[in-house]
Amino acid sequence: MFLFLTLLGGLTFLALGAGALMRGTVGLAQLTRLPTFLIGLVIIAFGTSTPQLFTAIQASISETPVMALATVVGASIFNIFATMGAVGLSGGAVKLDIRLWRRGNLPLALIACGVVGALTWFTLHTGENIGVAPRWLGAAMLASLAVYIGFANWMEHKQPVSLPLLKETRKLPPVLHICLFFGGLLGLILGANLLVDVTQQLTMTRELSAPFLGLTVLAVGTALPQLLSSLHAHREKQHTQLLNNLVGNTIFNLLGICGLILAFSPIKLVWGGTILTSFFVLAGASIAFMVFTHPSMRKFKRAEAILFLIAYAVYIGYVIHSM
Repeated sequence: MFLFLTLLGGLTFLALGAGALMRGTVGLAQLTRLPTFLIGLVIIAFGTSTPQLFTAIQASISETPVMALATVVGASIFNIFATMGAVGLSGGAVKLDIRLWRRGNLPLALIACGVVGALTWFTLHTGENIGVAPRWLGAAMLASLAVYIGFANWMEHKQPVSLPLLKETRKLPPVLHICLFFGGLLGLILGANLLVDVTQQLTMTRELSAPFLGLTVLAVGTALPQLLSSLHAHREKQHTQLLNNLVGNTIFNLLGICGLILAFSPIKLVWGGTILTSFFVLAGASIAFMVFTHPSMRKFKRAEAILFLIAYAVYIGYVIHSM
């Protein structure tokens, strides 16, 4: 019961902290008159990745980088399959945009395939089906994130996309924006500490592996802010913002957070292991997302949503079977 309450408390702090931090950051960005593109893609989309970021940092400090990497890849799979599935099933069809597809959905698939290819090469390079991703690969992933932001910014100037921001954020006074920002940071730090502590207890008392807990409990828990943000955006009929945030969140997870983890903590990868296999699943999910959100499909409908949810259920089944 104590572990359950601690887990619930950690998830609550993460969800509230992410929401407060995002609103405070958006408010401060609007006060400085940053371009709408930067607020929409970089601040809001990347801001919803802060639970994964803080949890990954805390896990790395606690010398469990494998759990941190599992959390990030598991949350990214949840973003695509579970979040898109839940949105499409509960709120109806999602309208698609060719401009957003070119600067977001297509690059996401290419990035995911590139990361999987690099990790696979380093895993098989020793000839023993076991390898270590070097630190410079993490640095290269961080540099690739900067390149992507530059590319997306260039595409925005070439073909602007309207991204309406949260109306309630504009009405708040500047002092409250600052309070939300620092309050959100505090909530994320507390939530990440609680989640990592409870998962470490579970690994010792319940004999559950760190990769399993990262791919399931921590992944779902840290991805909840993105799910709630997507449901809210769809309810407000802000379909472009929904897709933009989800793509930006997943790209930041892949290049930003995974890059940080690998840059500071080289991780041993095993061919056929759950971590590397999950990266392959993420690449497949990104390709499926690219195909089913192409504007030629017109809309992302309930049929596609059900297919995505089934795919996520199959993946979770695999993780449990591999435990």
